Amino acid sequence: MTPGATERVQAQLGLADDELCDVLGLSPVQLLSGEGDLLPQTTVLDELLRASAEQVNGEALRRWLRASGPKGTPYDHLVAHDYGAFEDALETLLARGFVIRKRDA
Repeated sequence: MTPGATERVQAQLGLADDELCDVLGLSPVQLLSGEGDLLPQTTVLDELLRASAEQVNGEALRRWLRASGPKGTPYDHLVAHDYGAFEDALETLLARGFVIRKRDA
C-alpha cells in the first residue's frame, strides 16, 4: 500500500503524530480516520515537499524545519497555519541552501 499525502508529509518533515495534528489542525481521531488526506493544505505541503526532495535530502529538511531562519522557524509557520510563510521559507532554502550560522558567544 502506498502511503497517502499525510503520511508522506509526516515522514518528510519528521513529525510526531501530535505535531502533525497541530500542523494540519486535526484531532487524533481525524488523523487516524484518514481525514488529513482530504485537506487542501496536505496536498499543497505534499507537492511542495516532493518538489524540494530533488534538491534537499530528507535529514537536512528535517533539521531545517526546526532551525531559526530569517523570518522565524518553519515549524512555527506550520503550527500557526501560515502555509504561505512556510512556502516562502522553503523557497529560501531551495535558493540559498541550508545555511548554518555560528551562534554568538
